[in-house]
Amino acid sequence: MRPVPDADVADFVRALRALKVAAGKPSFQELQRRTRIARSTLADALNVQRRELPRLEVCLALVSACGGGREDLVQWRAEWLRIAQLRESGADPLLPATAPQAEPARSELPQQSGAAPSGRRFLPLGLRDFTAREAEHAAILTAIDRTAPGSPTVLAIDGMAGVGKTALAVQIGHSVAGSYPDGQYYLDLHAHTAGRPPVAPDDALDALLRASGQVTGTLPRELDERAGLWRAVLADQRALVVLDNAATAEQVRPLLPGAGSALVLITSRQRLVGLDAASMAASLSLDVLSAEAGALLFGRVLGPRADAEPDAVRRLVALCGYLPLAIRIAAARLRHRPTWTVEQLADRLGVELRRLDELTTADLAVAAVFETSFPQLPAAEGRAFTLLGLHPGTDIDAAAAGALFGRSSESAERSLEALLDGHLLEQHRMARYTLHDLLRIHGANRAAGLPVPEREAALRRLVEHYLFRAGQAMNALYPQERLRRPQLTPPAWAAAEFADSCAAVRWLDEERANLVSLAGLPGLPQQIIDLSATVARYLERGAYGAEALLLHGRALSLAQAEGATGTEAGALRFLGLTHLQLQDYSRAHDMFQQALSVLETIEDDTRADGSRSSAAVISLRAVTFNNLGATCGRMGRLSQARDHFERAWTLGRSVGDSVNEALAIVNLGLILRRLGRFEEALQTLQQALELHQRMDNKAAQSISHDNLGVVHRLLGHHEDALTHHKQALALDREANDRVGEAITMDNLGLVLMLQGDLTEALEHFERSLELSREIGDLANEGLTLGNLGTLMRLRGELSAARELHGQALTLFRDGNEPPLNLAEALNNLGETSAAIGDPAQAQQLHQEALDLATASGDPVEIARSRELLGNVLHTVGDESGAQAEHELAVSAYRRMGLPRAESLAARGCC
Repeated sequence: MRPVPDADVADFVRALRALKVAAGKPSFQELQRRTRIARSTLADALNVQRRELPRLEVCLALVSACGGGREDLVQWRAEWLRIAQLRESGADPLLPATAPQAEPARSELPQQSGAAPSGRRFLPLGLRDFTAREAEHAAILTAIDRTAPGSPTVLAIDGMAGVGKTALAVQIGHSVAGSYPDGQYYLDLHAHTAGRPPVAPDDALDALLRASGQVTGTLPRELDERAGLWRAVLADQRALVVLDNAATAEQVRPLLPGAGSALVLITSRQRLVGLDAASMAASLSLDVLSAEAGALLFGRVLGPRADAEPDAVRRLVALCGYLPLAIRIAAARLRHRPTWTVEQLADRLGVELRRLDELTTADLAVAAVFETSFPQLPAAEGRAFTLLGLHPGTDIDAAAAGALFGRSSESAERSLEALLDGHLLEQHRMARYTLHDLLRIHGANRAAGLPVPEREAALRRLVEHYLFRAGQAMNALYPQERLRRPQLTPPAWAAAEFADSCAAVRWLDEERANLVSLAGLPGLPQQIIDLSATVARYLERGAYGAEALLLHGRALSLAQAEGATGTEAGALRFLGLTHLQLQDYSRAHDMFQQALSVLETIEDDTRADGSRSSAAVISLRAVTFNNLGATCGRMGRLSQARDHFERAWTLGRSVGDSVNEALAIVNLGLILRRLGRFEEALQTLQQALELHQRMDNKAAQSISHDNLGVVHRLLGHHEDALTHHKQALALDREANDRVGEAITMDNLGLVLMLQGDLTEALEHFERSLELSREIGDLANEGLTLGNLGTLMRLRGELSAARELHGQALTLFRDGNEPPLNLAEALNNLGETSAAIGDPAQAQQLHQEALDLATASGDPVEIARSRELLGNVLHTVGDESGAQAEHELAVSAYRRMGLPRAESLAARGCC
């Protein structure tokens, strides 16, 4: 399609719209991809209400994107020029947008007159590859539109160095220039220009007044008189003023209009909070680009080469921190290096130590632009930013910053807020401060230049702050274990104790990434070892396996390097607990055995001196035997587990270690349950519960309650079971014990299912499954899948039941899970297979389950396997075989005191 001959602006735009329709109505997103022009710009060009022509390059790009060929482009260009010449007296719209031959500026304002600007025009050339910022552009235009008629409009755009403040202000200036025909002024106030001070307000007024052409001769000397004269000039003009790179509110306040219809756009790295809110129409803090917009900008600067490597482009702009300046520099480097690929440059940027060096061209560097922010900073803020470069973590609060700076948290917060206002820091959450990735690298480079003693002292203060605060949090969460953790000396800046366990958990959750990041710091081995021991319980029960492996692994290396056998044993034990939580039972078993070997060496050394083994060493052996027993229990080695727990009990009692003694008792109760000795298990678990209540050990109370609930369920005491599981759940949540919560939710669901409340049971199973997957607890995930499958079978949804039971079986077969869980999964699927009408598969599954349960010595699963196997044999007509299996099952149930014996016997199968 061709433009309509003798068209006006409206006809021309309607013809463009018809061209889009004829091309199949491509979306603006698709047109953006084809043209590399922002969607908002394209939509505006096709707005039939517009009074000015769209820019020629936009029109031609649209024609090409809609299938237009060379001849079409010639005709569209000719028609565009014809209309433009009628309205602009023959000016060529493709000349640069610098005075006086700028392309016809347009306005998106309703009050635009349509006339060409007649005043002086000093706006610099806009970026031809300006990308995105549609939302910010629209927000500023809306703010302009909302200004009362006849009143000046003052807008501020602030943001970090390189984020594109000037580009946006100039782009907006060109887009609204037609509404300000009396002049468009631009003045760089040089707040952050290397080698020169910021422009003084009186010098700025001198430049603006002379640029207006309305003031000649000698200007008044006093600042107030110059400011008044400038206000008088603006009062009679519809003028646009761009004040770029402002330093402070005090610098720009004298440059603002007092009356009239002028528009003032201010850019600054500082939030100009000192400007009177009544004089400001709006302020906008410009953020970095989105991933999509960053890739689009990179492609527009580099050209078609970017299209061939979309994944590498996404990686590269991420490494640039989505900062427009960094993205432009990276694209410019590639544009002048045709033999490089995007992937190769991304690889170079991936080396953090030289990333800022790579983001450099002959006349522009990200690091140099960042550095221009510091000459204007007060000394305290400059030092604060540099010291933040030492922080290895993700974010920081005022308390940690105070320790790092060697100042009070109140003083540190003032510096952090000043850096935040200067866009040298970011704040994504209240009271948490973070650095943009590139600024973090720049800060680290500055910190590397500090004297070594100053760096070491700052890092020591920081680590000691985190270590002591973590100790306070763990004391609030696990007070009964206080003496088993490192005894720490309070630093001078120590904060008050946590109000309660909830506050302690919140702090640990917020600081977890920072705590683990400390493991990589050099020169502080004892502090890192102590940190590992301090937060071990939190990491274990919260199921933060990856973080625990990193921190405890580092502590083990440091302990071995220092020759500290006691702390080496502790680190080995913590690693064992982590592997246990991650269901790597063989590794866990190996770690605990190594820890016991180290502890035996220490014990032998003390005896060689003629002294008895210390109580501390014996306590460590006791807790390690407890851990080893738990591992054997998970591996299905029930007799070995019982032996280890009895050894732990004996050792703990021998030195009056009530914590380990009570822990051994609860573990013994658990293993007695697994061995089918339910009355003994009830007594032992109740004894353990009372001990842990006296010691206020809430974590162990939860374990005791949960296991008591399981025993009561098996004995048919459903209300007692519910009571214990609910108490366990409350304790789990109070301590942020996500491992315990997932297990307890599953156990609650089981009791509710037995009571016939399938809806409530389903909710508990689903929550348990969600949490198990979140923390990576494959064992509980598989058990919960099995229970969900059983619930589906009870609801008559056999296909869903088979699918869920099949998932559980696959998980246990493929994973490193204990045989008892596998036996349960086999029996679940076998029972569903029988219900579906596949007795052959059911018999095979139950026989395999029986073999596994027998090898592990679990009488409950043995009896269940025999009961289900008997059911299948009865179905296929093997009555003698069925009777034999049922008799064995009933005998086992009666021996264990389970009510299941009588219900099975009542069926008359034996």
